[in-house]
Amino acid sequence: MRQGWERTLPGKIVLTIARDGVELLQVVEVEPMQHAQVGYLHGAHDGVPPAPTAAPTRWTIVADDEGRLPLQWPAPGSPQWIAIPVWSPSERDVDLLLRFYLGLRLWVDNTQAYETATVPFHYRGTEDFASLVPVTVHLTAGLHWLVADVSRARARWGFGVIATQASGVRFTTAP
Repeated sequence: MRQGWERTLPGKIVLTIARDGVELLQVVEVEPMQHAQVGYLHGAHDGVPPAPTAAPTRWTIVADDEGRLPLQWPAPGSPQWIAIPVWSPSERDVDLLLRFYLGLRLWVDNTQAYETATVPFHYRGTEDFASLVPVTVHLTAGLHWLVADVSRARARWGFGVIATQASGVRFTTAP
């Protein structure tokens, strides 16, 4: 409760333990979640996020590994992008959880949606656990691309995008 982790995962609070009016613990029935199954990696470029197409070329496909997409660096220190296809049945705001450590920039269909030089302290992970940072994005009906600059993220933990099943969006495996 001290660092606010109880607000990270959406769900229904089923039990609260408190002492002298101070909440110490919450048990939450977490909503069913889904995560990106595939991502497309792109190497060095001029700093502008590349625009994936329906069938990205010059991108390396990576598959899910227990809720994370592995990051393969083309060269130490070079910028790298990961693109994740997501489909929305209608126009809506969608709450996502980004799983990464250190800095990140995120674009949705070439519009920047999030940026941080380092993970906000409230959501900071540890040496053994990546952070889960909530971000709300606006999607219209159809296929969209989430493109993240992961050049400052720690490759060891990979990168992940998570949404509730109730959000209605679907992470596609083949765009």
